[in-house]
Amino acid sequence: MGEPSQRTRSKRQRGKSIVRSNIEEVQETEKSLRKLLEDARTGKLRAFRNEKVFEEIDAIRQQQEELVQQHLDLTRSHLRNSRQPSSDGSDNRLEFDSLTSKLDELCASVQLFHSRDSASDNH
Repeated sequence: MGEPSQRTRSKRQRGKSIVRSNIEEVQETEKSLRKLLEDARTGKLRAFRNEKVFEEIDAIRQQQEELVQQHLDLTRSHLRNSRQPSSDGSDNRLEFDSLTSKLDELCASVQLFHSRDSASDNH
């Protein structure tokens, strides 16, 4: 067996080229990640402008959790009452109205947050 064929040499060259390309991509990604890490350490990188944004997001999260809990409670109540033929469902209607009201409040909070965030992006 002699010298490798042209086809074999071509495959090796392509393989080396791919490996070289992948190494360059990894090095470039590593360089970008190091810069991102350095920006985060020096305070150049911030996801939110101030502490108030965190408080608003937390308040919205709490509203969502309360809404989910109330929805689960209403579902359980509905299932219990559906087994009792004497129940007229008036309690469920009141709970549903309360749930709807809380959903409206949550929507208003999210819209207000987004409008403030959009306004601050424009300044």
